[in-house]
Amino acid sequence: MNLILGGGTGLIGRALTAAFQSAGHNVRIVTRNPKSKSEISWTEVRSCGLPENTDVVINLSGRSIGEINPLYWFSGPFDEYWKDVFASRIDTTKSLVKACMKLKLKFFINASAVGFYRPDIRTTFTESEPFCDCGPITRLVRDWEAAAQIPNRKDVRQFQLRLGVVLAKDSNFIKSLYPSHRVGLGGALGSGQQWISWVHLDDVVRVVQFLIQPDCPVVSGPVNVTTPHAVRQAALSRCLSEAIGAPCLPFGAPPTPSFVPRLLLGPYRATLVLDGQRVIPQKLLDAGFQFKYALLEDALHAIYGRRPSPPAYD
Repeated sequence: MNLILGGGTGLIGRALTAAFQSAGHNVRIVTRNPKSKSEISWTEVRSCGLPENTDVVINLSGRSIGEINPLYWFSGPFDEYWKDVFASRIDTTKSLVKACMKLKLKFFINASAVGFYRPDIRTTFTESEPFCDCGPITRLVRDWEAAAQIPNRKDVRQFQLRLGVVLAKDSNFIKSLYPSHRVGLGGALGSGQQWISWVHLDDVVRVVQFLIQPDCPVVSGPVNVTTPHAVRQAALSRCLSEAIGAPCLPFGAPPTPSFVPRLLLGPYRATLVLDGQRVIPQKLLDAGFQFKYALLEDALHAIYGRRPSPPAYD
């Protein structure tokens, strides 16, 4: 198959590229700054479209939503940053959709996020949950998914991947936590009771491979890409500390007060770490998909070579 990866230079894009190329498929990447013949610029996509023989388009583009910068304490720089967060998702998606309308395409897969769902520690969410406007984060994800629709193309199977926290040694999530956890300071964040819906990077790749099989029972629409076993944030921190061999402090790891992420991220981005959603991959489960790393202790063992004691799976 011939595949196009928008934003393919990131963590997930690199993993997908390696997996598809090792299986003998042809992969080309759309990026801002092409460095080889296998890469295409976004300017070229907008002016010339995509190669006619493209079978699958996967869009993973999007500036990090969790950047920390003291300048973002001021409305001007933050507003500019947030505009780019929005444009790097919506505008790139629209460009690919426009290019795809001219192709005899088989699959169009666009990244999304579990941030589509409202923060709630009591509710379990599946793909059937209707949208609830809970602020800029949920609206961003809603608009992102709305842009990822090729109109009047029932012949194209279209998916929106509602990704949970991706676990890998090089993931932004792990890299942001590693320094504090390595020295024994990986305590609860805020209450520690917020849900973390997570997935191992290898399973993200396997989900994409599963969805583009001709006989895949999942036909189209949003797909939750998380394991069936979300965990509380405090439990994840404890497991991560054990997996990396962090020292045990006499009175345990101190918690991080809620005001710290609010100060670093601002009020509504702080909801990403202080609140959470318990998300179930119902479509994948119904289709018979088997996660390689369904349990957190297995995922962390694969990453660090040390198995933590299991968390409580409520």
